[in-house]
Amino acid sequence: MTKSRAATLLAVMLVMAISPLALNAATVTSYNTYSGWYDSTGSHDNGNTNYFTGNEEGTQLNDFFVFDLAGPSGNVLSATFNVYSYEVEASGTYTIYATSLTPAIEGDCTGCVSTYNALTSGAVIGSLSVTPSDSDSWLQLGLNSAGLAWLQANEGGQIVLGGSFPQPLNPNSEDAVFSYSDFNAGNNLSITTSAAPEASTLLLLCTGVLGLAGALRRKSIV
Repeated sequence: MTKSRAATLLAVMLVMAISPLALNAATVTSYNTYSGWYDSTGSHDNGNTNYFTGNEEGTQLNDFFVFDLAGPSGNVLSATFNVYSYEVEASGTYTIYATSLTPAIEGDCTGCVSTYNALTSGAVIGSLSVTPSDSDSWLQLGLNSAGLAWLQANEGGQIVLGGSFPQPLNPNSEDAVFSYSDFNAGNNLSITTSAAPEASTLLLLCTGVLGLAGALRRKSIV
């Protein structure tokens, strides 16, 4: 057997061996369990679950969503944040952030400026340009590599996703996205994961490939 044919056969066998591992990929949908906002004075009302973000008559509001990641498991390959827009009152960019906050932020709070700031102080994990024409529709924000790493690091736990829609602070207008919203149980993270192969599986695969390589080398010498 020629060296080129041996190399080709080895490559084919390697692909055939690894392919079943890729079939372990699965998509899990995690729905939000709570939503809300904090304004720039640090005010939050537990009973107000709308997720308005933007300018509210001269005050900036940042929103947030709580998720339980009990479902996803394995290496996170991709993820999308799906959120209903309700009314979009201005054009701009809605940006989402990874946070280290816990569901404790759901409680009533006054003067919690540090929490307001924490909603947007983490890594940017996605963004989307919106206009009033996006009202009453589902918005989809694909998460970047920082977002995927954040989800994977928090598998099995709860996370708080922060969001912001910066607008000029006009005291005479309301310029926001998700205006007139309320808690929407359909808001979700669609997460695709691939289960990591166990060490024993990798060892068996490597042993088989090395054995095949040795056999092909012996045949090429004869």
